[in-house]
Amino acid sequence: QVCRRIRESGKMVYVIMLTSLGAKENIVEGLHAGADDYLIKPFDKNELLARIQVGLRILELHAALSARVKELEKAVGQIDDLKLRIPL
Repeated sequence: QVCRRIRESGKMVYVIMLTSLGAKENIVEGLHAGADDYLIKPFDKNELLARIQVGLRILELHAALSARVKELEKAVGQIDDLKLRIPL
């Protein structure tokens, strides 16, 4: 339920589900609920840190992509504005 609420908030949050439930159906359910990754307890500290680093890279890429999309949308708006001002 926590994953679903996080996803419903619309914020870009990387969610790693830490649980003792290791059956395939639990993993699938967690991922369908909105988790980005799934780690079964007990887990290795280094594995968790590596997965956190992956999550941070994904968040950085998402932010860069979002910024680029905004730039492109602005450029398209400027082009549309110029089309209206310049007779063809």
